[in-house]
Amino acid sequence: MASSGATSKPIVVVGAGGLGQPIAALLADHGEAVVLLATKGSADRLRGAGAIELIGVVEKNVPVAAPPAPQRSVGLTDDPRSIKEAQGLIFTTKGHHLPQVAGALGHVETGWVLGLQNGIVKNEVLAGVFGWEKVLGAATIIASGRLPDGRVALSIPSTTYIGELSGGSSTRVEEIVGKLNEAGLPTLGADDIRSVEWSKACNAVGGFATTVLGRGFMFRSPDAARAFVGLAKEVAEIAAASGVQVGDFRGFSIKSYVSGTIDEGVAAMMEHRSRMPAMQLPPGVPPPMTSMQRDLENGRTMEVEEIFADLAERAQNLGVATPRLELVRDLMRGINSAQQQAAHA
Repeated sequence: MASSGATSKPIVVVGAGGLGQPIAALLADHGEAVVLLATKGSADRLRGAGAIELIGVVEKNVPVAAPPAPQRSVGLTDDPRSIKEAQGLIFTTKGHHLPQVAGALGHVETGWVLGLQNGIVKNEVLAGVFGWEKVLGAATIIASGRLPDGRVALSIPSTTYIGELSGGSSTRVEEIVGKLNEAGLPTLGADDIRSVEWSKACNAVGGFATTVLGRGFMFRSPDAARAFVGLAKEVAEIAAASGVQVGDFRGFSIKSYVSGTIDEGVAAMMEHRSRMPAMQLPPGVPPPMTSMQRDLENGRTMEVEEIFADLAERAQNLGVATPRLELVRDLMRGINSAQQQAAHA
């Protein structure tokens, strides 16, 4: 049974972008007590609109109100100090914002925390604030984005994975997985969440590099697939040196792409592409793009340090050669620098 928004500890969703808003809205619409922590600008826009509006595969208007919000409404705040306790904290901010916002919530009494950022360093950031015992591993492939008019478009069905970093399942994992599924957010409990997270890191590095530097979708040509597979193989080698084997998961079949030669990985990727059904987007929903490509097009800082640079540093410390990854890191840093200079010109 869904909990009462007025009496129970809330699930706190941190970040009101294209990922945080649908998670908060769908949980609240199902009857869960939810608080959405937004920046002042995002909070003011949502207060003015009076609701979170979702379009695409889900069509909903979910009211926002000051917490404690009425049932089936999202409690909205821009003040982390107003949050005292929570069932759990779901961090959806960009990786470069995570240390600051996690630190601002270090006082919250909570049963668990999880980060849906790409890359591996997120868990270490959260553990530094809340302790390893509170941190759940997590990864998501929710395809959504905030439109210029403030609505959030969900373009394709997606899966979120949650698990204990030590392996196996637990009551708290089962509870949050159940709540997300009941709210309409497909979620799986993962007995080996570290494999999921590292596999998602392989997917993120290959996908972000090919969509940002190649300005196109990663499956569009064998050449883009070759770049993807070469990068994914390097990240898989870092994972193996860290004691983790990558796998095939719904939405990112990494093991199939990296187990053999690059040519075999390209063939597997292109064969996978040939079996993908044509995408049928609802009216008014733009084609999906990677989050880093969206940041590039909107002139925002990309998560280069938290993904590419962090993985390259791990590789160096482990003695793993990653020439492709280092080249992409340097190119991405150059783009980030140019974006920042243009923003301050």
